Amino acid sequence: MLVAPGNQLVDFQEVRAELGLQHLRMATEHELASLFPDCELGAMPPVGQLYMLPVYLDAAMAEERLIAFNGGTHRDVVHMLTSEFRRVVRPLIAHLTRATSAHG
Repeated sequence: MLVAPGNQLVDFQEVRAELGLQHLRMATEHELASLFPDCELGAMPPVGQLYMLPVYLDAAMAEERLIAFNGGTHRDVVHMLTSEFRRVVRPLIAHLTRATSAHG
């Protein structure tokens, strides 16, 4: 699971390099529904231990004071100190994103 700021784009080339992978793709909706049967599609909380998945936190977010993420539904949002998120989830810190440009 990748945890990245909503205002940045995941840089798949960077992620492949960071994780030492040759191939990388996004999971399909069908795969996500199978992995997270108790969550609404697109609202999965980044708590990988619950789903037997590693979690990677973008380095740009690692030092932010607060983090917010969906709690399994599109109505429930979890707000917590990033330091607590890191303590509980123990994500691997990696460079995952690039800033979006005003020109697209």
